[in-house]
Amino acid sequence: MASSGSFTTNTYAGIRSITFNWWVVSQDISGNFTDIGWNFVGSGSNANSWYYVLNGYLNINGSRVYTQNSTKVQLYVGTVLASGTTRIYHNSDGSKSFGADGGGTIFNYGTYQTGSGSWALPTIPRASSITSSADYTKGDAVTVTVSRASGNFNHTIEFLVDSQVIKTITGVATSCTWTPTQTELETMLKKGTSSVIRCYTYNGGTHIGTSTKSGTASNPTASKITNDFSFTVGDSTKFQVNRGKNYYSHSLEISVAEKLIKTISNVGTETPWTPSSSELTAIYNAMGSTAKATISVKCITYARGATIGNTTKTGNITISSTNNNPTFKDWSYQNNNSISNSVLGTNQVILQNYNSIVITCNQATAKNQASITKYQAIVNGSIYETTNITNRKITIPNLNLKGDVVIQVRAVDSRGFMTTVEKHLTFIPYTKPQLSTINLKRRNNYDEETTMELSGVISLISYNGSSKNKVKTFKYRYKNAESSSYSSWVDITKSTIPNTSSKYSYNSSTGKLTLNEVEIGNFETKATYVFEFVIEDSVTSTPVAINLKNGIPLVSYRKKKMGVNCIPDKNGKDGLYLNGNYVSYEESVFDNSSGSAGNIVPETSLKNCEYIIIEFKANDVLGSVRIDNPINKVASLIIVDATATLYSKTVTIKEKELTVTSYNKVVLNSSKTSSNDIKIIKVIKGN
Repeated sequence: MASSGSFTTNTYAGIRSITFNWWVVSQDISGNFTDIGWNFVGSGSNANSWYYVLNGYLNINGSRVYTQNSTKVQLYVGTVLASGTTRIYHNSDGSKSFGADGGGTIFNYGTYQTGSGSWALPTIPRASSITSSADYTKGDAVTVTVSRASGNFNHTIEFLVDSQVIKTITGVATSCTWTPTQTELETMLKKGTSSVIRCYTYNGGTHIGTSTKSGTASNPTASKITNDFSFTVGDSTKFQVNRGKNYYSHSLEISVAEKLIKTISNVGTETPWTPSSSELTAIYNAMGSTAKATISVKCITYARGATIGNTTKTGNITISSTNNNPTFKDWSYQNNNSISNSVLGTNQVILQNYNSIVITCNQATAKNQASITKYQAIVNGSIYETTNITNRKITIPNLNLKGDVVIQVRAVDSRGFMTTVEKHLTFIPYTKPQLSTINLKRRNNYDEETTMELSGVISLISYNGSSKNKVKTFKYRYKNAESSSYSSWVDITKSTIPNTSSKYSYNSSTGKLTLNEVEIGNFETKATYVFEFVIEDSVTSTPVAINLKNGIPLVSYRKKKMGVNCIPDKNGKDGLYLNGNYVSYEESVFDNSSGSAGNIVPETSLKNCEYIIIEFKANDVLGSVRIDNPINKVASLIIVDATATLYSKTVTIKEKELTVTSYNKVVLNSSKTSSNDIKIIKVIKGN
């Protein structure tokens, strides 16, 4: 771009030419034009000489601004042929290039000296520019500032989000502020985040130009509740909101156990909440089956009336048991064990281990929208219950307890709250009849004659100052262990044969019963008998079984036999029997470490022995041999020593002598006979 310029025509004779000069006089922004000044003057060398010029002309920006008349002009250097100002209008965007051409005939009127040039004028500012940012958060008040080229300009501003025009403001001079309406914000929230601000520039009613600015229309962030608002029903709480913009408002939707309880509108940064009576009722309804639930608060954020989002925070809400436990006042009971009731004469006193207690609960009433779910009885750490809230009966199975027993009965509601009523029940001590001593003895621990001695005890069952128990039956019977049939029962308290009644006694103060030692009959020595005893009181009976073992003497003797803890087998061999088994033994009948190479005479006869063992040696090598049922048998004695010499000897066994009948010695492949190389050193007989 240029603010001045020139061109020079061709030169006549290398001396004279014409030059066009121009310069910017002024520019009009509103009119969008430039006024230039100009002249058309003689130029060249030899300033003191002149030449005639004829037919001169000049065109500027396509228009003829000078035409020479028919008068010749003496053209010196610096002679002004023409001058003036010319108005040049710019393009709509403020830009403009123009050209000029001109010339004339110098001296030689038939030949033109011409020249031309073109230039770009300084651009005239047209469309105003936006100087503020196009970044903003949807819902915020947005201020747009405009840099305009002329005070006569005014503007129309458009706000676009995702290419959709959201707002148009007209008649803007240098700035404007847009505060979105609810509808405008709701429209923006449905769009993306691409922001464009467009500025239309007008001069009066004429559109000068358009400029734009791009940025980001950020989505607003929903506010959050920041505090812990957990509380106990009946108390107050508050909700603190961390809001992103001062112009945000909120509504809080309060739910308990997923049921909407309350909506609080027009909340800024904090609001308290004390539930009303109707809200308390709604809370109790929502928590009908629990004492602790989740309270959730949805914080809905509004900007300019439009919903921009929501967040949820949870806490705990608790119902205190105080003033919320059910109303429960009493319960009754009875023992349903017929035996116990018959013995004691009442169903209100309990017999240990013979009972079946049925508890009937008075009807309980739950509070604050809860409901009764069950009744429980706690005895000695165990819990019994019924969920039949109409019948309300709890059955407690047999309890093995005695003395003063505390029973707690409680009504439990749907929240787990409970009210307990406690009572003390009397349990009378009782144990089954016991036969603690049973002595069945054979005379001498072996003979048929047998005695019996017994002792036992029954519980007194003391109630109202007296014993409620007695011995109803005390008897026994027996059978051979190998038999399936028992004898008839013998009543110990009454029998005279055997005469047990005379030896029987019962102490009603202690419950002890005794049978002193009494002979009860003869029982085969070799047989074992099974005795069964029964002791029965007013409640139950106790059976006991014990064996009367066969007779076992400590030591017994038979001809040439002895038994220890047994009787020797009469058909067995002579010797010792232990626990019914024959005990084997061995006896040395010859023992000489030097040995004998000849006949051997045992110290005792070998008659009736089961076996003998002969130990022998040759050249310090030992050997032995066992001969079963040895009488009249021939034994071969053989030894091989370290020199590979083989020794052999044959011995015939008699009741009273071992006779050597042959001897042989073999050395490698030769032989030599000797009668004394193998010597017998020991003979043992065994049974």
